[in-house]
Amino acid sequence: MIKFLEKLLNWIYVERCYFCGSSDEAKRLCSKCLGSVKILPLQPHSLINGCNVYSASMYDDIVKKLIKRVKYHHDIKLAQEQAKLMADYWLKFNFTEKFVVLPVPQHKNRIRKRRGNHMDIVGKEFCDLLSYTLLPDFLVRIKDTKPQYKLSREEREENLKDAFSLFPEKLPDKSSPILIIDDIKTTGTTLKEIISLLQKNGYTNIRAFTTAKT
Repeated sequence: MIKFLEKLLNWIYVERCYFCGSSDEAKRLCSKCLGSVKILPLQPHSLINGCNVYSASMYDDIVKKLIKRVKYHHDIKLAQEQAKLMADYWLKFNFTEKFVVLPVPQHKNRIRKRRGNHMDIVGKEFCDLLSYTLLPDFLVRIKDTKPQYKLSREEREENLKDAFSLFPEKLPDKSSPILIIDDIKTTGTTLKEIISLLQKNGYTNIRAFTTAKT
C-alpha cells in the first residue's frame, strides 16, 4: 500500500511536458516537442523604419500554445522556456553589444486584468541568460487599445497611434543599443509605432526581436 501511494504521488507531482504530457524528462517543454518548433533562418525577417526585425520561430503548433499559456496564465516555467528559445536563437548572431531590452508594454488596465505583463517575465529571463539590461518601465502604454487581431492593417495603425510614451526618469543613454522584444509579429504595426517613438527621441541603434512571426 505504501509503495502504491509513493508511485501515485510521484505520478501526480512529477513535472510533465505541457504539450505532450510526457514525464520522461520532468520538464514543461520536453526535447521532442522543442525539436518540432520551426526555427527560422538566422537573418532579419523584415525592416521597419530602417531597423532590423528578427523572429526566432513561426507562430504555429507548439509555439502558439506556449505563447498563449504564458500570456494568459503567466506560466513561469514556460516563460523560461520561451526566453531560452529566444536566447538560443539570438546568441547565434554573436552580437557584441550589450543591449538595453524593452519589453512591449501593456496598458495598466490590461496588466491589472492579467496580473502583470507576460513580456516583462520573459524579458527578465532573457536578460538573465544574456547579461543584458532590462528596462520594463522606460516604455509605457498610455492608451488602452483594442485587441489588434480583430483589426485590419489600417485600423491597427489608427488603434496604436500615440499609444506609447517614454518615461523621462528612466531614459538610457541615447547611444545605447536598444532591443525591443515581443511575443508575436504579425503586421509589425506595434513595433513600427515604438520604433518611431524612439527615433523621434534620438535613439538610432534599434533592433526588434519576437519569439514568433505569423
